[in-house]
Amino acid sequence: MKHPKRLVGVLSLLLLIVLLWQNTQKVSIRFLFWSWELPLVVLLLVVALLGGAATFLFILIKGRQ
Repeated sequence: MKHPKRLVGVLSLLLLIVLLWQNTQKVSIRFLFWSWELPLVVLLLVVALLGGAATFLFILIKGRQ
């Protein structure tokens, strides 16, 4: 196997495409006084990005102590 990183990247991209394809239905989200309707995949990506940002900030704060 000459390029394992490339293979992992291609497989990850294929899994992402399958995730996008299977989660296109709209979901309704209510938070306090606001209400949104958006595709489930958008919600999943936003939550994943927020989780990654929170983890990154936690590591930064923990590293300064």
